[in-house]
Amino acid sequence: MKTTIAVLVALVALAVPLGAQSVGVRPDEAVDKIIAREHFETRSLAEYRPVIETHIQETHQHRGREVPGGQFDLRGRAMIGARLAVAPLGRQPGSGYSAVGFLEEAFIDRDDFDREHYTFQFLGAESARGVPCLVFKVEPSQAAKGSRFRGRIWAEQQNYTIVRFAGTFAPPRHWIWLPFPHPANVTYADFDSYRAASEQGLWLPSDITSKKTNLRDGPYRWNFTAQTRFSGYEAAAKGFKSTPNWAASKVLATQ
Repeated sequence: MKTTIAVLVALVALAVPLGAQSVGVRPDEAVDKIIAREHFETRSLAEYRPVIETHIQETHQHRGREVPGGQFDLRGRAMIGARLAVAPLGRQPGSGYSAVGFLEEAFIDRDDFDREHYTFQFLGAESARGVPCLVFKVEPSQAAKGSRFRGRIWAEQQNYTIVRFAGTFAPPRHWIWLPFPHPANVTYADFDSYRAASEQGLWLPSDITSKKTNLRDGPYRWNFTAQTRFSGYEAAAKGFKSTPNWAASKVLATQ
């Protein structure tokens, strides 16, 4: 039985040198705006039940070269409440992967994204899919406990919404029970998570690339790459306006 995979992050090479664009506010002031906006976005996402689809491609070494292995597809409707859940859509064979783990990669930290639990280092300005952004390195603080995000964030310079974040979830110093089953030697993958602007003015999870290498289950070793996409942002509550599918929505961030 393969180890259940939680969450993932490969930092993609940057196309525009950091600091190549002007910055309108002091970085320290920007951090406060980014934190406030991220909490607003997280609360707003609870109003939706998007479809989440993940395609997983495994590879392994054979006679000194990497060859394709198993392929798996996960599809469900995301439930974004006090805890995250994914209701499967259609029959899906067992894969050993957690759909909720991939859903978690759409969030940095739903409860404790603040200065108490994280440190922020300004790296400069850079575009993310054509959107001018401020870039920060984010690390768990010394006082932070449990699994925390470690990586980089890109925040657009109009409302200071995070439109991209890439990294991984640092394992806790001491094992804690997460809100969904994991083995005690939980493995966190690398991920690069993008959001796209909707007509409602929110930046909603759009697509995520996840990678992990040198996974082990007894003598068996393998790698995997996963592509996760979100669509069909159905309203969770009656009277709340649904967003159209991405093909019909006004997406400001271009591919």
